[in-house]
Amino acid sequence: MSKYFGIWQSVIDIANDYGANYVTAAAWTQRGEIPRTHDFTTLRVIKARGFTTTPEELDRWHNAHKDFRAKLRNGSPEGDIVYPALPFRGLPGVEAAE
Repeated sequence: MSKYFGIWQSVIDIANDYGANYVTAAAWTQRGEIPRTHDFTTLRVIKARGFTTTPEELDRWHNAHKDFRAKLRNGSPEGDIVYPALPFRGLPGVEAAE
């Protein structure tokens, strides 16, 4: 499995796919989320890398991630804090790009 979001091997790969600078892409990986404002690009990029999701699944994941971060900030008991499963699936018959 790839190191970042289950898709990318490096931060620079993320930066290149999104046309972002390295510092921005690194901040996304530290936060554990590529912002919603990039969802259209995310849908295009993950398909090019051999994965799929839907806008609805991506939106549900963003909502779950928001709840996850709120629990971290509020000091919820450790057992209550579970990172939401990523909504990306490999496309059938397509080898994911690494």
